[in-house]
Parts: sequence; C-alpha cells; structure tokens
Amino acid sequence: MDRLSAPQHHLHMWEDQGSVIGSTTSETDWNAIDGNLILEGDDKAWLSWGSFWGGIKMRRIDQAAGRLACEDTTLYDIACFAVLARRKTMARSRADDGILRQAPRAPLAIRRKRRR
Repeated sequence: MDRLSAPQHHLHMWEDQGSVIGSTTSETDWNAIDGNLILEGDDKAWLSWGSFWGGIKMRRIDQAAGRLACEDTTLYDIACFAVLARRKTMARSRADDGILRQAPRAPLAIRRKRRR
C-alpha cells in the first residue's frame, strides 16, 4: 500500500454524499451511466454521461460542492442517435417505431491544443 492510499493519510478521506445525477425511464429520456468528469482549465468542470436511450449529455459541475452547478443549469446534448435505416419488415409495436438506430457510446472528452 502506498502512503496516499493508507487510511491514516489526510487525502484518504471519502464520504458518500449521495448521487450527483440519476435517471429513470419514467422521468428522463437519457441514461445516467458511464459518467466522465472533464476539467476545463482551472475554473470549469463538466460531467458527461449516457448512451443508448437519448444520447450523451453534459452538465456543468460546481467544483467546490462536487454537485451540478446552479449558475449553469443547461443540459447539453453532445451526441445523439444516428438513424441508419427504416425497417419495413418488422411488425411495429409501441416500443418499436421501425427505425434502426446506432446508439452513441462512451461519453469521454479529450482536450486538444488549439491550432493557431
């Protein structure tokens, strides 16, 4: 065990303060899975999540509180389904509108240097 992971180390404090975000099929059209924290410079943090249901979403995080930011409550859509084809031979039901979709995966963001 290294010294940072030792329980007596001052950085080894963790407390469960509940969920930052969640989803249910009855309340959201997105799935809160595969969360990814994105740091933008020293002053902004973002949480991206999702796939399959309604695509990949993103919200601003209050870094001090570790919660969704109150000053920016916008739910950003950063990826959505790609419609590939319409299925003509399948019987339709309430859950199947006959459209074949490709779900986005892995809400990971990577910062790139800007080109000059």
